[in-house]
Amino acid sequence: MKKLISIILICTTLLCLVLPASAAEVRAPKLPFVDVPEDAYYYDAVRWAVNAGVTSGTDKTHFSPNAICTRAQVVTFIWRSFGSPKPKTTSNPFQDVKKSDYFYQAVLWCVENKITSGTGANRFSPGEYCTRGQVATFLFRSAVYMGNWSEEDIAENKAALMHWVQEVPRMRFEDVSFSVYYGQPVYALENWGLVTGVSDHPHLFKPNRVCTRAEALTMLYRYWNFNWS
Repeated sequence: MKKLISIILICTTLLCLVLPASAAEVRAPKLPFVDVPEDAYYYDAVRWAVNAGVTSGTDKTHFSPNAICTRAQVVTFIWRSFGSPKPKTTSNPFQDVKKSDYFYQAVLWCVENKITSGTGANRFSPGEYCTRGQVATFLFRSAVYMGNWSEEDIAENKAALMHWVQEVPRMRFEDVSFSVYYGQPVYALENWGLVTGVSDHPHLFKPNRVCTRAEALTMLYRYWNFNWS
């Protein structure tokens, strides 16, 4: 059982070898956006994302933190946070992703590294709204990619998380089961302190609720700002 519980620490130690400078080290001047107050929970995340080139405002004075993120936008945020690496593959299996699209390389790179996949029938559905569960899954798979986890590592991580949730019931979300695709990702991110329940009900994660720009970037900011060591 000790092996199961320690797998999270073992794998995250691997991650610290490849992490860039922490998000906290990326500084920026005061934001120009009238819709991002300094006391907002997402202020630091937005400031980091803008200064790091992960995203920008929707115009010169607005960021639109409550706007809903699409699948294309979220994978682009993640791809840019990794430094916008060029995908190794030139094969595009998706009929709805064109080479001229701003998210073209982001989609190919994320698919290539198993961070995401299509929605079926040779489609990626870039304009489809992204849910909180999907964003958590993308970030968990990003950790798997960075840590070079094996299938055994993933299985042991899941067993350790299931034990943790059983031993600490207050950490269990009423609407997240390990039987669904986002179950392990949500609990892994919760264990790392990257996500919490919704403000009006801490024991609900609401995985099927659409994810806002503020929420997605806050998760990503915490991901890069986490002390993996």
